[in-house]
Amino acid sequence: MPRRYKVLTGLIALSGSLTLIFTGELNPVYYPFLFLMIYGYIRLIKNKPQGSRFVIGLSSIAGLFIFFIDAFLITEDYLVSVGHLSLVFHAIKSFDIKEPYDPLQVYFMALLQLVVASEFTTQMLFGAIIILFIFLFIYVMIMAHHIKTSLQLGLSTPLEARGLKNSLILLVISTVVLSAVFFISLPRLKYGLWGKSHIKGIKNAGFSERMDLSSGELKLDPSVVMRVELRPMIKGPHYWRGMALDYFDGRQWSNSFIETRKVLNRRGDEFLLRTQITEDSIEQEILLEPVDSDILFLMDRPVSINITAQRLERDLSGTIYLPKKGARRIHYIVRSSIQLLPEDKFHPQYLQIPPSLKEALKPFTEGLVSGIKTDREKALFIESFLKKNYTYSLTVTEPPSGVDPVSYFLFEEKKGYCEHYASAMVLMLRAIGIPARVVTGFSGGQINSIGNYIIVRQKDAHSWVEAWINQSWLRFDPTPSELTAESEPPKLFLYLDYLKLKWQRYVVSFSREDQKRILEGIKTLTEEINIIIKDSIILASRAIKRAISGVPVPLFFLVIISSIILGLLSLKITFLKRPSHKEVSLYYVRLKRLLKKRGLPIEDSSTAMDVFNYGLLSGLPEEELEEFIKIYLSARFGEKKMDLKHYRELFRRLKRAQG
Repeated sequence: MPRRYKVLTGLIALSGSLTLIFTGELNPVYYPFLFLMIYGYIRLIKNKPQGSRFVIGLSSIAGLFIFFIDAFLITEDYLVSVGHLSLVFHAIKSFDIKEPYDPLQVYFMALLQLVVASEFTTQMLFGAIIILFIFLFIYVMIMAHHIKTSLQLGLSTPLEARGLKNSLILLVISTVVLSAVFFISLPRLKYGLWGKSHIKGIKNAGFSERMDLSSGELKLDPSVVMRVELRPMIKGPHYWRGMALDYFDGRQWSNSFIETRKVLNRRGDEFLLRTQITEDSIEQEILLEPVDSDILFLMDRPVSINITAQRLERDLSGTIYLPKKGARRIHYIVRSSIQLLPEDKFHPQYLQIPPSLKEALKPFTEGLVSGIKTDREKALFIESFLKKNYTYSLTVTEPPSGVDPVSYFLFEEKKGYCEHYASAMVLMLRAIGIPARVVTGFSGGQINSIGNYIIVRQKDAHSWVEAWINQSWLRFDPTPSELTAESEPPKLFLYLDYLKLKWQRYVVSFSREDQKRILEGIKTLTEEINIIIKDSIILASRAIKRAISGVPVPLFFLVIISSIILGLLSLKITFLKRPSHKEVSLYYVRLKRLLKKRGLPIEDSSTAMDVFNYGLLSGLPEEELEEFIKIYLSARFGEKKMDLKHYRELFRRLKRAQG
């Protein structure tokens, strides 16, 4: 086997193994098999002796035994166990490559590793690795075929150097096109294929279904949580509502309405949240990263949600849930009303406040809003008071024992982050009889000017206030704005993130709705092409009628028939000039028949080397016979240009010498 063939085999095995390891799902205990595999291929490239059948067979049985223990007792995950088994297989096979077709097992195992890795990651880099693997896979498959053919023909020099480039380009293009067609046309199951997602969800995404005020420091994480396209792109700040929290026990907030979840009405893949639909609305196309939460994020006053899901649920606080979401990427489109819509009546729970806090907050808040008449003006004043008189800080001091964090924030520390501000305002409003609740979600984000969409990160997690005023829930944000504006990242980052958005949206999250849109687009394009063709035929026929209106009919048909005859003659001359494989093989078969008539054991399966050796035994001149065989092999297998006239002359000489 050529050295290059061995090196490429090792690279393919290495690429498949590294792709699987980089997902971070495999147990590091199996990593030494990677180094054992590398050592095996180094020995192979240096032409060292391969392992014995006994050792290879015993190792394979041991690897299978390890797989069953791993799958049923240790990881209890078949997909991860298959990944572990693939590393063991590569390590064993690197010492057992003896024949040209042995590496085929390596290639298919590497392909299996990529399939397994696709369940563990959806990164755009993985797509580039797939394309590179396709290129290398086809390249080595063609090499394997040429090497095998060369051995069958008894050649010392492999044929793979001739005709390989064109074959490779054609096969790669065909594979990519067919893969794209297969990907687009493959039926999408409505609610997913796998029961269990192996993609890790973002833990502690800055958003929490419970809010604990006793933590001392808030850390900012730049990891992307979601990307949002707004239509129209309205001016910020933008708020994406997650969960409303109503019950405060003195240390933390929770949602007491979580058990009131009800299934939303649906119309196809669209779930209706309101019977009243307004013309003025904001459309949010959201690509939510795998987050370990069943909650969907959206703007206030949602009207409908378009999502490929079996069911959505909503509780009395307005929180939207996607049951059994798991750690997977979600694509959905939300329409939210710009106008204030009538709401249901508030629940008495939104006035709940610990008695000790009410005793402290009621006189304090009443003194602040003394003389202010309407509830809305009171809420605005409290919002402004907190913004102006308190300091925003990510680090706060732990309250003394027996002191609740809200009182400590208002009267002692006077600094904190959004959770402290939102908690203080909600409890102050409740203390004076205004129903209110804390809302957690995300706010702000960074606009990517390349794709005109918003990148929302973990550090954009936020808490704000909703107050029941004039029969509607109004939003207030008492947290002071950060003084330093975030600078726009480099253009390269924006381009890469834009490509990542498109990759996740149109490859990873490609859905049945996308298939429908493509089919509708093809149908529309076909109809337009048919119209253009019909119009062109009509215009051409009119032009021909005008052109031949004064030409005699016999002369017109004579010109047409003459053109057809000349065209056929030119094609025949062109094909006659090109030596066909059929004619090359014809003279080769005739030579085999001549030798068979002389009693030599020539069969249909005889190789060119067999013909050469038997020809020498029959007394044919060695020089002419060798040249004849070389020309045949070059033209038949290497697609090399040849002098057909000289080839025929060589056959005549051999025939005369045969007598």
